[in-house]
Amino acid sequence: LPQRFEAFEALDAWWRLHRADAELLATMFERDDPAFRETALALATRLTQPKVLELMIAKDACEILGAAVTPALAQAVAGARPGAQTELARALARTRDPAAAAALLALLRAPQGFVRAAAAEVLDVYAGRDPAVVTALVAALDDSDCGVRVAAMKGLAGAPPAPATLAAVRTHDEAQHAERCGADANFGWARTTVLLVQEGAVHWPALERGLLHDDRVVRRTAWDLLRTALDLPEHLFDPLPAPGAAGARLIDGARVLAALERRRAP
Repeated sequence: LPQRFEAFEALDAWWRLHRADAELLATMFERDDPAFRETALALATRLTQPKVLELMIAKDACEILGAAVTPALAQAVAGARPGAQTELARALARTRDPAAAAALLALLRAPQGFVRAAAAEVLDVYAGRDPAVVTALVAALDDSDCGVRVAAMKGLAGAPPAPATLAAVRTHDEAQHAERCGADANFGWARTTVLLVQEGAVHWPALERGLLHDDRVVRRTAWDLLRTALDLPEHLFDPLPAPGAAGARLIDGARVLAALERRRAP
């Protein structure tokens, strides 16, 4: 078992390093091929239907297909009902195709706040590669919908360190958010995660306290934000067991700080 787990960790690390490589596969689907396009549109249609298992499978398939399925998802999201647009937004993020950012940015202009929030939260995937995404997320911190503001802060966890981004986050503190929207711990945890990326390890103790919190919801919130921001393996920490309980596994701080160093590297 130890050898198998070591091999799994090595494979996982390789995948995180190379999953965006243009030449990862010797052969890829041609996105403009009529037969593939028809199949891709059928897959996108699955994301507009209220069947949970099919939604999960379709999003996993989009992640595997990557950039090839982006045009079909972008076409589907433009004409989908608002509820389906949220699922399509998550699929667009999982393709990790920079071209998908345009469709998500368009959703930031949707009339429904929950659609804008869904787009803002998953734009973290593209915030590190497209300055226009960071600009849009900073603007969304002042959205009329409080849920969008929280989602925009979560999205900014994907932004690279930059003085302008840090200044925007500093301006939008928890007191200001509470005055406009009421107290919301999710906003605070999201902001702390963004500050961790923007300023460094000085903010790690605060997030570590979240991972060791007595409340399972707080532990899950802090972990989801941290692992997404630093691209940490999900198996590195289990937020379900209470700290000190049998089977509880403490977070490996050294691995977190090493991931943070990579994340903040120029």
